[in-house]
Order: sequence, then C-alpha cells, then structure tokens
Amino acid sequence: MNEARCSFCDRSADDVKALIKAPAGDAEVYICTDCVRACATTLNKSGLETPQVARDSKPARGDSAREPNKKTE
Repeated sequence: MNEARCSFCDRSADDVKALIKAPAGDAEVYICTDCVRACATTLNKSGLETPQVARDSKPARGDSAREPNKKTE
C-alpha cells in the first residue's frame, strides 16, 4: 500500500498536520496544509484574491479532508 504524500512537497502524512485529497476521480493527489498556506500567500502577494473559508466549515461535497495525523487508506 502506498503512503499518502503531498503532491507538492512530497512530505508524508506523518510529517504534516493534515493532507487534503483532491476530488479528482481515481487519482491519488494530495496537498498538505503547509502547501495550501504557501499557495494562499503567493496569491495574496500577486494581488489575486483567495477564498475565505471559516475554520469550522465542513468540506464541500466531494472533498475528503483528512483529520490531522490520521492515516489515509
């Protein structure tokens, strides 16, 4: 079984706070919270707007955010 890893920085689920799986069919594509933060910072610096999401909001339908430090199947 392959261990889930961030598709951007290649860190494992054990090395990050959480991994978010892309809702892209059968593809195993993940992004960690650190890379999400880095992307948002880059967008902000370039003058582009980033979506604001409440910390207590639930993932959109089809999103499968993993709880922090839990193993992904």
